Amino acid sequence: MKSKVDDKKWIEIKQKIRASYFNICALEKVLGIYIDEVRAYTTYEKTGFCSSDRNADPKTFVAPLGKPMPPSPAHEWENNVISVDIGEVVQFQHHAVRMQRTEDGIRLTGKLSIG
Repeated sequence: MKSKVDDKKWIEIKQKIRASYFNICALEKVLGIYIDEVRAYTTYEKTGFCSSDRNADPKTFVAPLGKPMPPSPAHEWENNVISVDIGEVVQFQHHAVRMQRTEDGIRLTGKLSIG
């Protein structure tokens, strides 16, 4: 759950999804099952992506050596996809779930239905 998702936070989210993906792969092996689809969900309160003409964290605009240039965080967010490098770049369907702050300003709340 993120209060604000921006370019820098998107890189962090991708790293966490990568780690979670490897955990899922390990769980598959231990349980002897096959998971045929992986979806990623991010709960958030607001966004703050930079357009390419504004200054932003330079890491978001540099391709790793020998890899293709990653799509911009805003492009992935708007197209409901997240690209993760697991030895090769794979894309997962991504769902953004908007949350609202409670009146006391302490918690974010919302609803999610996975069907």
